[in-house]
Amino acid sequence: MVPRELTFEEAIKYAKEHIDEINLGELEYISDSDELDEENCDFDEEEDTDSDCRVLYETGIEEPEILGSGSTYSNVVCFPDEERAFEEFHHCGRNYLHRITYRKKSPYTTTEWWDEDLKCWRS
Repeated sequence: MVPRELTFEEAIKYAKEHIDEINLGELEYISDSDELDEENCDFDEEEDTDSDCRVLYETGIEEPEILGSGSTYSNVVCFPDEERAFEEFHHCGRNYLHRITYRKKSPYTTTEWWDEDLKCWRS
């Protein structure tokens, strides 16, 4: 995980420097995941407003480590489409679903997790 206090540019640099430390587990190819979604690309040259954001959904399998020292993640996939993310979450044996919101004018993200018992997003 990238430290929260980093700017967006610093976070990208940090991730590139530590990419070999990510435990991906066994990867699974998701059909059409390598296709560009032209409807969700933004090439506007207008100034962004604070409400402009990009949302990605991440789902996979989280396995807690012994004594609360962290978790191992496997079979992780990301989607820009909430419906597709829920399909993968419910039908592919995954045990977590995150909604990550990226704001265009801010280096910070908001991560929420799906509470399956309450059927709502929590932060």
